Amino acid sequence: MCSISRSVLILKYTRIYQRIFLAVFEESSLHFLVCDNQRTDVQYAIGSRWKQRYLVKDNQTGGLQLLNKQFNRLTGKWENYGNKNDWDSNCTTCHTTGYRVMEVDKTTGKTLKSEWSEVSIGCEACHGPGTAHVSAAGADRKKTVFNPANVGIETQSKVCGYCHVRVENEQYRTAQRNPREDLPAPNVRDSYKAGNDWTAWYPAHVSIPGVQADKPFRGEYKGDLKGMFIVDDFAKANNIFEEGKHHQQYQGFIQSKHYKSRQISCITCHSPHAGKGKLKKVAADSCKSCRDASYTVEKYMPNTGKTAENLSVRTHTFGRNPRKGGKGAADMGPRTTTSKFIRH
Repeated sequence: MCSISRSVLILKYTRIYQRIFLAVFEESSLHFLVCDNQRTDVQYAIGSRWKQRYLVKDNQTGGLQLLNKQFNRLTGKWENYGNKNDWDSNCTTCHTTGYRVMEVDKTTGKTLKSEWSEVSIGCEACHGPGTAHVSAAGADRKKTVFNPANVGIETQSKVCGYCHVRVENEQYRTAQRNPREDLPAPNVRDSYKAGNDWTAWYPAHVSIPGVQADKPFRGEYKGDLKGMFIVDDFAKANNIFEEGKHHQQYQGFIQSKHYKSRQISCITCHSPHAGKGKLKKVAADSCKSCRDASYTVEKYMPNTGKTAENLSVRTHTFGRNPRKGGKGAADMGPRTTTSKFIRH
């Protein structure tokens, strides 16, 4: 275990990849980490299919903090990963079901306490509260839950977009007082319900580039939002800005003709219930009902969104462009490693 030699910022590291003495540079300051060589139990493993990150107890805040390494299953390699914020006050809305902020510092916006119903994405994440559904009988059961298939394309896409979006949230802050990168419900002790219009929540205190009228795709952004769209001459001429990072598919998709025509949503092509792979059909088969053989994913969905180890995920703007795209998951072949971390 290593702790920085001051109380304002605490960084903890574990396992043998860390040196005994570490230096941390912050603007014009230099701080040293002191290590006691003790192991710290991993509380949770986040992710399984593509990559894993690991949570340990943050003794300073009482929260859960990410280790500064993630394991990429496609390559079997470790990679550096930022851990400046506690996970349970920054990322948790999209890795749990029923997440809600229970207590917040009204002066700083700092998240003091939070809780959730399930440590996974359960049925209620996309279908809303299920108590009435369980107790109802017969045909009435279907009326007691939210079903994305029964609403319009725009609302369907927002259900998926709630987590497949990149934001900077000043309404709520992390335990370290940094802007959050997710969207807790506007009212303390409340949680997101499927069908809620999260794009309208606390607009003066959140930046959702491309979604809010005053936050254009071609805008200049800082922090985690910097470089989130590819803004070059081709993009400007065609007014299409491909994703430059991962987990922002919604912001790519709403630029597409597919979305603007209100004919296709995320679940037209993707199955949220699939256990292995999420496409309902092979991409070519999904497209051929409207397109000829010249319409390929390589031409219209190049890998532009950067993710682990310089791999990329496909853009969802669906506009033909000259970009070749980087390597994607499919280029790496089958996974050769397995997951070994479980909850204690």
